Amino acid sequence: MTADSPTLLPDFLVAGPVGVSTALILLRPDGRRFLFCSTGVSPGCGGQPIIQGNIVVVIRLSRGGAKKRPFFNIVVADSRVRRDGRFIERVGFYNPVASGAEQPLRVAFDRIAYWTGTGAQLSPTVARLVEQAKAATV
Repeated sequence: MTADSPTLLPDFLVAGPVGVSTALILLRPDGRRFLFCSTGVSPGCGGQPIIQGNIVVVIRLSRGGAKKRPFFNIVVADSRVRRDGRFIERVGFYNPVASGAEQPLRVAFDRIAYWTGTGAQLSPTVARLVEQAKAATV
């Protein structure tokens, strides 16, 4: 490496377990943050950055269904995207008007644990629903 070649050393490096893989968060001096996964377990991983810049990932409800018949998907999304817009992954659903044999709530606890481990924030409503689902499974 020559003296005039640019170096891309991180300002700060954090390593820790995320599910079954290891994640590295690189914070560069210009303020950009990169998340790398060491094993290609989740889509977009395998050494490629899956989060660039200062993006906040949230787990929230996305409304679907018809008028007066609400149905909510529990989704992992970028906080800057509109409520019913693009999402990264669907991790469950909530049907507040379920009746009979219909399932009112389903949550993929392993995916919730994965995303919260990578720094995703749960909305207050989703946090309440996850607690309800955990109580119902016990």
